[in-house]
Amino acid sequence: MKKLKGIIIVLMCCLPATIYSQSCLPEGITFTRQSQIDSFQINHPYCNIIEGGVTIEGDSITDLSGLSSVTGIEGGLLIDCNLSLTNLDGLENISFINEGLYIGYNEGNPLLERLDGLSGLNSLGTNLTIMNNGSLKSMSGLEGILEIDGLLMIQGNDSLPNLQGLDNIYSIEYYVHIEDNSSLLNLAGLGSLESIGSHCNIINNPSLQLLSGLDNLKYIDQNLNITNNNSLIQVRGLNSLESVGRNLTIRNNTLLNSIEDFEMLSQIGYHFDLHFNPGLKSLSGLDNLTSIDHLFIGGNSLNTLDGLHNLTTVTELLSICEDSLIDFTDMSKLTKIGGIGVCGHSLASLSGFENIDSTGQIWIGYSENLHSLSGLQNLVFTNGSFTISGNESLTDLNGVENLTHIGRLSIWNSKLSSLEGLNNCSIIAGGIDIIGNSVLQDISALSNVISIGNDSIEVVDNQSLTSLYGLDNIAAQSISKLNIHSNPNLSTCEVKSVCEYLLFPNGIVVIDNNTTGCNSPEEVEEACSVSIPEKPSAIQLSAYPNPFNTSSTIEYELLTRSNIQFTIYNSIGEIVYETEDYIMKVGTHQFSWSPHHLPAGLYYAVLRREAGVSVVKLVKE
Repeated sequence: MKKLKGIIIVLMCCLPATIYSQSCLPEGITFTRQSQIDSFQINHPYCNIIEGGVTIEGDSITDLSGLSSVTGIEGGLLIDCNLSLTNLDGLENISFINEGLYIGYNEGNPLLERLDGLSGLNSLGTNLTIMNNGSLKSMSGLEGILEIDGLLMIQGNDSLPNLQGLDNIYSIEYYVHIEDNSSLLNLAGLGSLESIGSHCNIINNPSLQLLSGLDNLKYIDQNLNITNNNSLIQVRGLNSLESVGRNLTIRNNTLLNSIEDFEMLSQIGYHFDLHFNPGLKSLSGLDNLTSIDHLFIGGNSLNTLDGLHNLTTVTELLSICEDSLIDFTDMSKLTKIGGIGVCGHSLASLSGFENIDSTGQIWIGYSENLHSLSGLQNLVFTNGSFTISGNESLTDLNGVENLTHIGRLSIWNSKLSSLEGLNNCSIIAGGIDIIGNSVLQDISALSNVISIGNDSIEVVDNQSLTSLYGLDNIAAQSISKLNIHSNPNLSTCEVKSVCEYLLFPNGIVVIDNNTTGCNSPEEVEEACSVSIPEKPSAIQLSAYPNPFNTSSTIEYELLTRSNIQFTIYNSIGEIVYETEDYIMKVGTHQFSWSPHHLPAGLYYAVLRREAGVSVVKLVKE
């Protein structure tokens, strides 16, 4: 028996130590002193897999070899605030970290030069953060990592020239954030990366010249942000990128002169923001882009939009403000735009928008060399505001003669003398602002407008305006506010729409600081009581019965042979009936309207002919 016991003891002594390997420390462990690391294997014999997280942070820590027995960490590993640590030697046996590796976070590890002590690591559960390690010169040692289920953050590593060491990572589930690495020249080391599950931010890397290293990246699921990299000259390295799922932002890259390497990019899911890259003169490289939701371009040095020649659709808003751009002819394939906003010192023409017949809002501003709105000649309908402001060479609005419907009209231009060009507009659904037009004398081009959609009329600070002729035919019921002030030469306010509104105002009335005759509501009411000026060309319409139940007959008399057209609108300015143009001879004529399918309410019948427009109100009971 004694002999048997001896044999057992001998065998136990000869068994490998792995027999005694075990998981331990479910609550994790924090090392703040070198002595704690040195005594780890004594205090925790056979502890190879730490179940919780591991934190290493201490001013005196210089050597991690006391942790050589650790083969895996089921929590995360944080190495931060170690002011004397120069390397990670001693961690070579760690093969997996399940909840993220954080080398630096707050103060970082200012003397840490290399990471090859992690050469055994081949599985990383969530995040990889390398942050605020001012002496780090290489990422070598992380070659075993193939994918990251969370984020990759490389930030504040001032001696790092590239990302070599991350060469085998092919997928990052969440986002890539590369920021404030003052010596980073390129992104070499990310050559295996094919997709990013969320965002990619490349921000404030002052020495970054190229994006080479991302050559196999094809898909970014959410946003790509390339901002404040003042040495970046090209986007070389993104030549395989096919899709950015949401937003592409390229801003404040002082030396950027080319985006040609976007040659494979065919999809930007939502928003393209290209701003304040003063070296950029061309958009060549965007040739495969045919559709986008929002396109914002401004503050570059673009004198051409050549890379956008295949773009057909901007679903939401197109905004381009470039001081060197003359026109938009490179965008002539555009057929659909949700909204337009353009400006620029050299902008002389809106050519390129000829295929647009409807849009949302339009803003054309601060283009001092723009002399006309030609290029918008096929525009018929704008659902949003139509704003023309700060264009110092614009004297009229010729170029939009086919425009019949506007959301809101806002006009402010110091050299504008008339509103010619808006002569065919009949509906302004959101009110009128005519403000600060110092030489505007005439607004009669608005004489076809019959409704402003229960909104306001604002006529303010127009130094040369003398009369409100042009607002005559607007239905008073569609006005909710009247604000006419600070027009020092305005004396004629007693047009039909204003007079009727003053009888039964629906809202605020401000009439003051104009000249005699239009200096107060009382003055205007007095002028209205004398007579309501009519356009000499207008003919009278009468309707009977009115109110009516099933049908009403409209009667009119022509003194000359005329080409006429009838349109009927509801109370909010929608067209409910219209005829073709036809020629009528001299005499009295009748037109019968039977709107069986329409609800009871107020309607406006509008007769148009060469000499003017006439309106009669109809009430269906």
